[in-house]
Amino acid sequence: MPLDIFQLREAVVGEYADYVSSFVNIWDARVAEYVDERLREGELWPAPALQLNPAYEAAETLGELAAAGVVRRETAAFFGHGLRLYRHQRQALDAAQRGANYVVSTGTGSGKSLTYLLPIYDAIMRDAPERDCGVRAILVYPMNALINSQLNALEEYAAGYPAGPIRFARYTGQTTTAERQAIHDNPPHILLTNYMMLEYMLL
Repeated sequence: MPLDIFQLREAVVGEYADYVSSFVNIWDARVAEYVDERLREGELWPAPALQLNPAYEAAETLGELAAAGVVRRETAAFFGHGLRLYRHQRQALDAAQRGANYVVSTGTGSGKSLTYLLPIYDAIMRDAPERDCGVRAILVYPMNALINSQLNALEEYAAGYPAGPIRFARYTGQTTTAERQAIHDNPPHILLTNYMMLEYMLL
């Protein structure tokens, strides 16, 4: 049975109106009449709005890009051979491989993280990841919540490709002393941190 979104909206607003009205008890009749009228007019909730979620233009899959030599096969294996990129993700990859600067400004759910994670991972794969030369990339986030979310995403990718040679770690105020020492002793290829901890590390 199809969902009537407008009927659902009326049901939700109706329930909310009943809830609000249940504890509105005004003794002055004139004020009560005014408040009731405003509530009937929908003062507390906006009119229904219909918005379309943009469909981002699709590009190739990582498997196709790996077969064409655009990215390393290990990169496709890490993120998933069947992962189809959006056009802006492919453009970011092209820009990164040219050594160009770029800014990505797209909506929520558009895969902005891949616009930098994918070229970073692929660049490290192309530069002897087994070579011990310290941290290759530092990802700076404004909030620890974003760092934790990104770390979880990387761990999920890694679970699908446990043989991947590239290591990553988080360095925030939540990082234990033992974890910090492990990072110092064996630096990861990719380090996720915030600007305060980055300054602390540099000093």
